[in-house]
Amino acid sequence: MKGSMVTNARGRHLKEMTKALRMAEPLAVSYKRRLSGRLQYIICDDNGPQFLIRWNPDNFAHLCGLRFHAPFVLQKTRNGRSDAEMLLDLLCNGLDSFTPKMLDGIAANLDWSDNHGYFQDKIRTLPILLQDPLDMTNVVLTTHLLMIKYVGQAEYRIGLSPLTRTPSPITGIDWYFPRSFRKGPPEREAYRDRSKPVYTVKTTYLI
Repeated sequence: MKGSMVTNARGRHLKEMTKALRMAEPLAVSYKRRLSGRLQYIICDDNGPQFLIRWNPDNFAHLCGLRFHAPFVLQKTRNGRSDAEMLLDLLCNGLDSFTPKMLDGIAANLDWSDNHGYFQDKIRTLPILLQDPLDMTNVVLTTHLLMIKYVGQAEYRIGLSPLTRTPSPITGIDWYFPRSFRKGPPEREAYRDRSKPVYTVKTTYLI
């Protein structure tokens, strides 16, 4: 009885994660083509902040609500990549290139980064960001210790954490990585510092 319950739970997990992989696959291709490895410069008006976002390959997994632990069989192909970066590459290589057994092995080592509900919100909202990464309208500051800014528009907000290990490529301009991706505008963020204004994005472009 106990063995059958474990088998059923594993089967459900594989089915859920395989479906999640299929949903994430086209978004991974779009992310790699449009954002991965690039910088986004954001300038706000009315003496608001100016800053950079660094879109790394390993940011994609969390943006779409997934967490991946590369199985042992893939370790020899790691070549210095993180688990999250390996997931992006696996998706971009095309899931149909894997045998069913290999695909099960990938799915077995996949899970939600938060929970299924957040995954659903992210996977439905991420296409809006990827369709036009320059369509960002507002920035808010926060009281959060890690995500000190949120940037976005009416449909989504991105929590930004500072990059501190390496200096910004533009002197005097702070740079950040996307640590959080949520449905809804920056103004809705619970950690928003309400003593500060909502800043309007004057211009933004990709480098």
